[in-house]
Amino acid sequence: MNSSKNSSDSPKAIYIEGPQGGLYLVDLGKTGLDAETLQKLGGAVKILTQQDCLVSFVWNRIGSFLQQSEDLCPHCRGSLEEVEKLLTAVKEGTAADNVLEELVSQGEPWEHQSHCPPLREAANLILTALRHFASEFRLHVENKNCPGRACPKLRLAPCHQACPTNIDIPSFLAMIAQGRPLEALEVIRQDNPFPWICGLVCPRHCETACVRAHLDNPINIRDLKAFAAEYAANHGLYLPLKTAPPNGHRVAVVGSGPAGLAAAHFLALDGYQVTIFEALSVPGGTPGWGIPAYRLPRDILQKEINNIKQMGVEIRLNSPIGPGRTINDLMAREGYEAVYIAVGAQDSIRLPFPGADAEGVYWGVEYLREVSLTGTSPTQGKRVLVIGGGNVAIDVARVSLRAAQLSLHQGATKVTMFCLESPEEMPASEWEVEEAVEEGIEILHRWGVKRVLTQGGKVSGIELKKVAQVFDGEGRFAPTYYEDQTIIHEADAVIFAIGQKANLDFLTEADGIARTPRGFIQVEAQTLATSRPGGFAGGDAATGPATVVKAVASGKQAAMSIHHYLAQASGPAPICRPAKRRRAPFSNILAIDKISSRRVPMPAMEADERILDFSPVELGYTEAMAQREARRCLRCDICIRCGACERVCREEVKVEALDFKPISDTERLLSDYQRPQERCIACGACALACPTGALEYMEAPDRREVRLCGTILNQLRTLRCQACNAPFVPSRYLSYINRRSDAVMGKPVLRRLCPRCAREKRAAQFVKF
Repeated sequence: MNSSKNSSDSPKAIYIEGPQGGLYLVDLGKTGLDAETLQKLGGAVKILTQQDCLVSFVWNRIGSFLQQSEDLCPHCRGSLEEVEKLLTAVKEGTAADNVLEELVSQGEPWEHQSHCPPLREAANLILTALRHFASEFRLHVENKNCPGRACPKLRLAPCHQACPTNIDIPSFLAMIAQGRPLEALEVIRQDNPFPWICGLVCPRHCETACVRAHLDNPINIRDLKAFAAEYAANHGLYLPLKTAPPNGHRVAVVGSGPAGLAAAHFLALDGYQVTIFEALSVPGGTPGWGIPAYRLPRDILQKEINNIKQMGVEIRLNSPIGPGRTINDLMAREGYEAVYIAVGAQDSIRLPFPGADAEGVYWGVEYLREVSLTGTSPTQGKRVLVIGGGNVAIDVARVSLRAAQLSLHQGATKVTMFCLESPEEMPASEWEVEEAVEEGIEILHRWGVKRVLTQGGKVSGIELKKVAQVFDGEGRFAPTYYEDQTIIHEADAVIFAIGQKANLDFLTEADGIARTPRGFIQVEAQTLATSRPGGFAGGDAATGPATVVKAVASGKQAAMSIHHYLAQASGPAPICRPAKRRRAPFSNILAIDKISSRRVPMPAMEADERILDFSPVELGYTEAMAQREARRCLRCDICIRCGACERVCREEVKVEALDFKPISDTERLLSDYQRPQERCIACGACALACPTGALEYMEAPDRREVRLCGTILNQLRTLRCQACNAPFVPSRYLSYINRRSDAVMGKPVLRRLCPRCAREKRAAQFVKF
């Protein structure tokens, strides 16, 4: 994949400590100034990036005022201490819903009336932070989520943070590991109504972030979603969710793709009457006709669509919006109070290559749609060239190969792909590329099209030029070529799959829907509201081509915004972001089993068999396989990898039983699961130091245990008191105490009695005197 600058390092705020002592937190995007200019203003200027938590920053500054200021009167000090308590509650996820209003009401009087300068400075800081960055404070309060990952109790698991639809991944994995797949399915459906679809076609954003990859391989999260849905369906328990009573509001959705269906699902849950208008004869959008059946069987797609229909959502097929029924008609004449436009990016981008209008030239999206809807491939001949390096190009190549097996007179027997990118730069998913190569598709890298060759108006081949560079120094797509290095490749058909665009020709001036310079629908970034009141848009039509799971996330946000709009709720609309919701119990497992387990491979058809038709390539997990894979999860929703346990064990107890390795600037991961069994004395200091309860110290009559998120790191049998035979301490712990104590006392002491018996024996010795 192409490399670009890390967005987490980009600046978002400026903290200004002016020459007169005024403190301000300013949205960098609204100043029009750069850091160098700000420095000239005098005073201290600090640039805060996306990685910085503004709640923690303000909390720390308030704490500094309290510790350092001698100019606070008792009344003002008490006021500032109250604000510190409120901010602490925000950081820990325990704040009341009205905490931000309370902070404003506390700060506003101080801004002008306080006779203590430090309190006025604190008011400036708090009020400017809330005015410019209220959304970040709201994420802490409403979602129990610290985007900067600085508040320990609100630090989400990386997989959870990476999921566009915000699925509580550690919880659903824990439930599968414990043999509770139906409960796992409901955890998924709380945030994503399509666990089966996304479980088959999602590009695995969560797995890219999985911490287990630092040990061996990431958890197979995507396929475990599909397992939960398939398990429920096989047991007749994959049922529609229960909706709220009808609330009397009507909403229209344009497009039945994943964005539109997701919006309809979440709106129906809240009691809205939703009608979806679909131009084609089949529902589902791109998953319905653009994702081949070998990846997404149509019965699975229909099952999840049927669940939404049974929630009361009406889907009108063959019902395009445009002349005769416009967006304006829906809202002004037909009584829909809100409209969500989710028509996707359903057309191919067509570049004017010489010869591109010849017979035998096809375009990726239209090609896939025709094959899906008609069951036949339009490519005549045996040699097909596919131009492109993304997932659509891979799908086009694999579909044309399969189509050849279904008809002796249509389709392709030899498929070659040409792409601009190197193997490392290709935007297509790695596993998709691997499967294509296994099936015999040839992929040639770093070649771009110069012209299409023709004979008698038909394709005869293609001339390509060598790529010098695909991305510029800033990571932007800007290919350059060696114009004098060319090759010619013969072909009977050429299919271009080089990008997609939205077709918005159905929008009229009366609709009042503005567009961006790039031709997408213009929306407010967070709410997805368009330029027309009551109009919302999302998915590929607003953002450009993305993934199914990102379209689902867009639909979810649209539903939240529409609900807020129609309910005439006060304040800003809620933000679709991950939220800590539950803590699933740990699965107890021995350390050796935890660390030795490896990713369970997904059973799949052999390449020479799967190219014969459009049967599913992946065969799915069994229940035992799913449990074994889910048990590999490290439970990063509880362990935040702060390293506090390692520090206390190494620096204070000086046992060095925990050995962590750094995986980022702020996070450390247990790397040696055998070391605790060899060194740990089961003292429990690590559990006391852990801020989240990930480490547990447990005592039983015959043993002591130390567990990390359920993984048993050490288990020591306890000795028995020589006097009363009651459980005492493990011998390793006793040896540690003997060494430390004897060194201090200067003489060896024999310790074989429990504390109660030792006190009684000592007391008896005193009585003798």
